[in-house]
Amino acid sequence: MAQRAQEIDALRTALRGAVDGIAWTGPDADAFRARAHRVLDSRAPQTVQRISELAQMLQQEAEEQDTTSDTDGEGSTGPDRTPPLPTPPVPPRPPIPPQRDRSSDGFWGDLLGGPESGYLGSMAWNGVSVISDVAGLVGIGAPDAVNAALDFVSLSTGLYDAAQSFQDGELYNTADGLVTASVNGADIAFTALQNSGVPPAVAVGTVGSLVTGALDAGWSGLTMLAQTAGLDGGPGNGSTSRFLLEMPSWSIDHGIEAVTGIDLPIHETTQSVLDGAEDIYGAGTRAVRSVLPIDPALDGVQDVVSYGAEHWWPGLEEKAKGVNDVIRSILPG
Repeated sequence: MAQRAQEIDALRTALRGAVDGIAWTGPDADAFRARAHRVLDSRAPQTVQRISELAQMLQQEAEEQDTTSDTDGEGSTGPDRTPPLPTPPVPPRPPIPPQRDRSSDGFWGDLLGGPESGYLGSMAWNGVSVISDVAGLVGIGAPDAVNAALDFVSLSTGLYDAAQSFQDGELYNTADGLVTASVNGADIAFTALQNSGVPPAVAVGTVGSLVTGALDAGWSGLTMLAQTAGLDGGPGNGSTSRFLLEMPSWSIDHGIEAVTGIDLPIHETTQSVLDGAEDIYGAGTRAVRSVLPIDPALDGVQDVVSYGAEHWWPGLEEKAKGVNDVIRSILPG
């Protein structure tokens, strides 16, 4: 098993080189490489680590068995010797909680059947959120109960995305989910204060709702922009927080190249740093998950969300791919 783990890791390296070496350029090629890198740099190492852990477990079990066998075989029983007491069996060690071998596509991707339909579902929902928040800021919004319901959905989906991204070792998607949940949770709290009927609380709630409404509208708009860029193979891989971190270097590189024709490695260096941070985060989450049995609970939640994709709208993902191809053909390279 240890040898096969090494072979899988070597195969992952070879596959990464093959993906990078394909003579194919353009937005579709960039999107394909980004998706392949996510699989090869996140899910494949998890598999290698799990097999290596099982190999170590087997080695330890074999050593314990050898020790037990040696103890049983020591000494002899003669007429004047008392037979040795039987050696109690070595209790088996509790198994390491299984590592997850399937990744989440986020709430909308899991609900609608995959990443392609997830992009469209997320962009549509964030569009509704922007309209609702902007309308509320200018005084023509829906009743507070409706806005609170929309905020509650966004809060729930944010927590879902953060939990699933933690399980998948995705740093920036975890951050996205936490920001979404925090902004919408604060908006719900300020809305409750605004409708409490207590003058000081009403004043605090009114000001707070304006601030959180503006933040929510801005964050939702940035999320739509980041996912559009990710759909086109641009910076961020569809993550809002990573998009914000990558966008300055990406803009500098493309601006200088457009003016001078010089291709600088600033954006590539930024990507390497961000990838390194995500690798460290992924190692940390794997360590936590090897101790705490949280995977079954998170898998169960994902199964509930994915039920709709499997039973209510099969085939939606293929239709979403067609829509996304149209969007990619419209977007600038």
